[in-house]
Amino acid sequence: MDLYTYLLDKIEKRQIEISETLMSNGIANMEQYHHLMGQVFAFSELESVIKETRKRMETADDD
Repeated sequence: MDLYTYLLDKIEKRQIEISETLMSNGIANMEQYHHLMGQVFAFSELESVIKETRKRMETADDD
């Protein structure tokens, strides 16, 4: 397993955990809700960066 796949798997697992918490009303207060939504946004951005980096590295290897 390469680094990109490892990181993307970790991100996906955490996103699933957050989604399950949000859907099961496992939120104690608005502060926790905002914190989790911030994580959702951050992980989404990080996932995009990792995928773009992997794509660029694969393209660079082909050159």
